Parts: sequence; C-alpha cells; structure tokens
Amino acid sequence: MRKYLILIVASVFLGTEILAIPTPVAQITIYRLLVIGMIAIFGYQILKQDPNIKIIPNNTATVITGIYLFWWAWGAVSVIWTIDVMNWFQAMFLLTLGVSSVVGLYLWTNDLVTWKVLIKTVWIMMTFLALWGFYEILTNHYVFANLEALDKNNTFATQPSSRIPVTTFTNQNDYATLLLAYLPVNLIMLNLNRHSIRRYLYVIPILLTAYLIYRSDSRMILLSFVLFFFMVILLQFNWDIKRKYILSAIGIGLALIVGLIIFVPSLNDMVSHLFYLGGDFYNTGDSRRINLWRNGLVFLAETFGFGVGAGNIETWMDMLPFLPIDEFTNIHNWWLEILVGYGVIVFVLYVVSYGLLIQALNRLRHHESQMIRQIAISFISFLVVYIFASITSANNMLIEWHWVYFGIMISFVKLMEMKNVTKPKRMRY
Repeated sequence: MRKYLILIVASVFLGTEILAIPTPVAQITIYRLLVIGMIAIFGYQILKQDPNIKIIPNNTATVITGIYLFWWAWGAVSVIWTIDVMNWFQAMFLLTLGVSSVVGLYLWTNDLVTWKVLIKTVWIMMTFLALWGFYEILTNHYVFANLEALDKNNTFATQPSSRIPVTTFTNQNDYATLLLAYLPVNLIMLNLNRHSIRRYLYVIPILLTAYLIYRSDSRMILLSFVLFFFMVILLQFNWDIKRKYILSAIGIGLALIVGLIIFVPSLNDMVSHLFYLGGDFYNTGDSRRINLWRNGLVFLAETFGFGVGAGNIETWMDMLPFLPIDEFTNIHNWWLEILVGYGVIVFVLYVVSYGLLIQALNRLRHHESQMIRQIAISFISFLVVYIFASITSANNMLIEWHWVYFGIMISFVKLMEMKNVTKPKRMRY
C-alpha cells in the first residue's frame, strides 16, 4: 500500500484546480478519487480480515484516530437537526475525505521506511508549490488566481513588488499557511539527510519561504513564522520549571495586557472599535470577524451546545444573524468552525486529540536519537503555531492537505510507540 499512500500524499498538494472535474456537488480531483478508492479498499480488507489492518492498543495515535472517527459520526448524525441538507452533504463529503486520509495513514504506515518516503513526498510537492509562488511574483503569470480580487489596485503589471503568490489556492492566506507547514518539513529533511554538507541545503528553502510569506502579506502567518523558530530554539533545552511559576507568569501577562488596554487610550479605542454594542457602527474587517465569532457562539447556545450541524454555519449566518456582518457568512475561524458546527462534545474531543498529539511528541523530544528528537521538535513547534495560524484561512475543511499532514504526524507517533521508543504514560481526560 506504500505506492497508493504516496499517490494520495502527492495528489493532495495539487489542490482542487489541477485536472479537476466540476460537478453540481463538488470538484472531483485525483486526490478525492484516490481517497474514495481507499475507502473501498478498506471495506475489502475488512471483509477479508486482512492481517495488515491492525488497531494498535495502548497507542496515542489510536486514541486520536478514534476521536476523528467520532467527529465524523457526529457530523453524520447532525443531519437530523440541520437546516440546509445540501450544505451538510458537501461538508460531510469533505470531512469523510479528510478523516479517511487520517485513518488510511494510520492503518497503512507500518514502518519507518514508508513514513520517510511519505515525508519526502510532502517535501517534493511543497517545494514545487514554493517554486510556483516565485514564478508568479517574478513573471506576473497567474494560472488559477482571480486577479480581480487579488490585484484590486491593478498594480501587479507595473509594480512587481506588489505581486502576491497564491498558486492553486483561493487566496494568499491559504497559500501562506501551507508555506508555514513547509518549514518543519524542511527541518525534518535536514535531519534525515546524513550528508554533512548536503543536509544544510535545506536551509535555502527555509529562507526563500520566509520571503514568500512576507510577500503574501499575511500578518498572522508572518507572526507564526517568527513564533515557530522561537519554539524550535526553546524546545532544544530541557526546562525544569514548576507549573505554579508558569501559571503565575501567564496570570501576570494577562493582567498586564488588560491593564494596558484599560489605561492606554489608543489601545482602548482600538479594542472598543472591534466590538459592536448597538447603534450606528461602521464595520471594519476585524470588527466584522469578531461579530461573526459572536454570532457563532449565540448559535451554539441556541442549539444547546450540539452545534448547528455540519456545513450549516453559513446558512445560520445568512438567515439568523444576531450582530451585523455585512452579508459575510464565513466564520473564518477553524476552532469556532468545529465548536459551532459540531458542538461542544466534538470540540472538546478535538482539543484533547490535539493535546495528546503534542504530549506524545513531547515525550519523543527526550529520545536518545537526535533525528527523532528534531522531528518531534519540528512537529511540536508547528502544532503550537497552527493554533493561531489556522484562524487565518477562511475554511480549513477545504484545505485538504492539512488532513494528510496531520495523518503523517499521527502515523509517526504510532510507529514510535509501536517500537517502544516511548511508552505512553497513563492518559487523563
């Protein structure tokens, strides 16, 4: 199954534009066809009781994969209370593909050799997209971009410095998020390569990626880029800090932020303009986003914490807005998309799975192998910054590469714990 996984991993980075067949429901792409085929293979293997299909007990990856499957089941059941069945079907189509990718990588990645081939495949495809981004800003030739939306001031032709790379993505924020995920892959490739000189060639793509992120003009991803390398450096050391000191530092930090907002007039005005309190109000981009989030929390309360159902957030925003959103309906927040769409139970379990993945990788950070340590540090750093970076993209459900990316991290944890590289501690929920 190694070759099939390679095809799935490679094809997901082609996006939904290259060799896509439009249908009334969704685009049919190479990746989507391969995942549908993978589901059929799962069914055949289960019927034949294939010994290669193994559920590994007492493994963090098994727990995480189980949570993803519960998420899918809850989304399927949510059709009972959804308003728009068509939107539910489209969301479930994407969720089915994403969860199937995670399950496939968990079940079929059974040795470290296969995993290394897959991460190399990820690097090749991401490098291709990075080079494509440079091609766009150097030549002003965009194959799939909507230039009316991207080049609003019509400056791309006369001012090359204003060009923004997007490649196959809908907007520059989605592309910048992929570039952020490209950073840990380069660090991993650097540590997998044993050649003393050749391995440092992977520093070049990191520097070029930094420039592309800067050109994307995505503020959150640029901050995440800095935070990523701060985390990489921080995790190189074993910090023995008591929990009470960490909590104290967080408390002092929050108190300082609140104090600055209250007593510094310029900050007070900036924050107050983000929140609609009634009456005449001019919505900015940031205040509109805050209103979308607040509306989502109102919808969550109105559904008693069960969520509005898969794919139905935009329907509720369109039909039942509580605060003004200027006809914008996308909640633009991955965490709230899960919370409002699928409810409190799924959200809490997703957060638990996220924490378990970081916890498992953190145990690997103390492994005697330098290679394993650095892979773990790279992934932990990405997971920390992705908490914030995931808010940048309008709809992570549509960003299909992220499912495969997480599947690769989960399968890495599975392999390490199978080899007793690290024994998972007793899990507390």
